[in-house]
Amino acid sequence: MLRRLIDDPDARVVSASEMKAFDAHTIEVIGVSSLVLMERAALSVVDALTTSDFGFDLTRVVVACGVGNNGGDGLAIARLLHLHGVDCVAVIIGDASRMTPDCAQQKRICAAYGVPIAGLDVLSDLAANATTLVDALLGIGGDRELRGDLADGVAAISTSKARVLSVDVPTGISDDAQVLGSAVRADVTVSLAYPKRGLLGDPGREFAGDILVADIGIYAPAGESVVPGDPFVARARFVTGSGSAAVIDAKQFRADQDAFLDGELSDPYSR
Repeated sequence: MLRRLIDDPDARVVSASEMKAFDAHTIEVIGVSSLVLMERAALSVVDALTTSDFGFDLTRVVVACGVGNNGGDGLAIARLLHLHGVDCVAVIIGDASRMTPDCAQQKRICAAYGVPIAGLDVLSDLAANATTLVDALLGIGGDRELRGDLADGVAAISTSKARVLSVDVPTGISDDAQVLGSAVRADVTVSLAYPKRGLLGDPGREFAGDILVADIGIYAPAGESVVPGDPFVARARFVTGSGSAAVIDAKQFRADQDAFLDGELSDPYSR
């Protein structure tokens, strides 16, 4: 399910390090396969792309993929779109020798299904003719100024007139919401599992566009505080609503958390 995030200056969300810890816990302790999580992430993004709520024209789609697991998400997205009959090309950007095992597996799956795969050398031409661009270059992994192929990829995306969806975090936005030299300016960002800190601070918020939160099955370990002294803050400030993207009442959710901690509410997620 996708939920739309409403800005709230008091909302507290997860950092990149917290998200990585939750991801590892889900895979290594709970036993949910990383490829299963990747598939759920891809399905959520495809849901955002195909619903009429967000205005994506899927006539010609280009998915820009890095060589990490964010890129693996992108390759899975390209495969799902391809299998739905969408004219879609996956463009892989980065050092192939550094490709993560899951990303490499997604590349092999794409090849088995005949998904068109290209390289950075044609991204500018593809982006110029695309109606939708998916940014799956880096995600929450950015912690230094973009250089080389990644910077060139961001530049190619930035010159396109297509609508852009970023997976998890726009490429080039750091965990503290700073621009790492250059950044993708998204129309929609699908933040996986929880909203990320870099999406809500300045100037990162300006690059995120319409922020959606996708429940893909990654949660904080039971009983663990995400921020010292404040359990439950990893729970994104959302409430379930009707339709494909429900509006999140962040202030009400925060009030419910406080009421729960004070013993006044039996279930902080009941609204």
